[in-house]
Amino acid sequence: RLSKYIMKKIKNNSIVKNDISILILISFIFFTIRWGSSFYFFNEDIITKILFESLSDGSFFYPLIKFLSNLDFSNSLNPLIVDLKTVPVPFGSIFLHTIFYKLLGITGLIIVDFFGIFLFLLIFFNIFKFFNTKNNSIFLTVILYCMPLIIEILLGNFANTAPLFQLQDFFTLRVHRPFPASLYFFTMIWLIIIMDNDFIFKKKYFIAIGSLLGLSLSSFYYFFIAEVILLVLFFFSKLSFSIFKIFLKNYRFILIS
Repeated sequence: RLSKYIMKKIKNNSIVKNDISILILISFIFFTIRWGSSFYFFNEDIITKILFESLSDGSFFYPLIKFLSNLDFSNSLNPLIVDLKTVPVPFGSIFLHTIFYKLLGITGLIIVDFFGIFLFLLIFFNIFKFFNTKNNSIFLTVILYCMPLIIEILLGNFANTAPLFQLQDFFTLRVHRPFPASLYFFTMIWLIIIMDNDFIFKKKYFIAIGSLLGLSLSSFYYFFIAEVILLVLFFFSKLSFSIFKIFLKNYRFILIS
C-alpha cells in the first residue's frame, strides 16, 4: 500500500511538472512575440524601449515603482514642493514590478512580463481543468489570452465599441491593471472553485482570501468589492442560512483572513 501511494505521488508530481513545463514554453513564446520585434528592429536604450512599448498609460506607474523600491512615499515630482506628507500608492498593483526592478534594475520591468503571462496561463489552465481535459484546458487558456488580439483582428474598428472594448482589456500587460490587478480577481475565482470541491474551513484558504482581498483593495478596489460579493454569494450557496451560526463557531478563520 505504501509503495502504491509513493508511485501515485511520483506520477502526480510528474504530471504537474509536465503541465508547468508546457505553460512555461507557451509563456516564453508569447513573451518573445511581445518583446522580440522591439529588440530586433529598434536600436534604442532600454529605458526608451520600455516607455514606448508600455501599453496605454501603464508608463505613468513607473515613477511610483521606483519610489516604492526606495521606500520613498513623499515624492511630489515637483522640485518646488518638498513638504509633502506620506503619499498613498497602489501597493498591490505595483509591488511585483517593484521587486523585479529592485532585483534586476530596469531590465526587471521587461522580465516581469514573462511572469505576468505565465501566471495568467497557470490560473486559467487550472480553472479550465475542473471542467475539461488537459489539452482542451491549454487550448482554451491560449485562446482566452489571445482574445483581445482576436477581437481586434476580426472586428477592426468595431472592436472599439462597448462592450467589446472592455473585452479587449480582459487581460493585457498594462502595468497596474490588468497586470497584476486582474490576476488577483482571477485567482479568487480559482480559489472559490477549489473550495467548492473541498472542505471550506481550512487555514490555507482563509489566508489566501485575506491576502487576495488586501492586494485587490490596495490596487483596484472595484475588484475588491466584486470579490467580497462573490465570496458572500459562495458562502451562502454552500452554507445556506446557517452561515452566521457556522462562522460564529469558526470565528478564528475570519480572524486569520
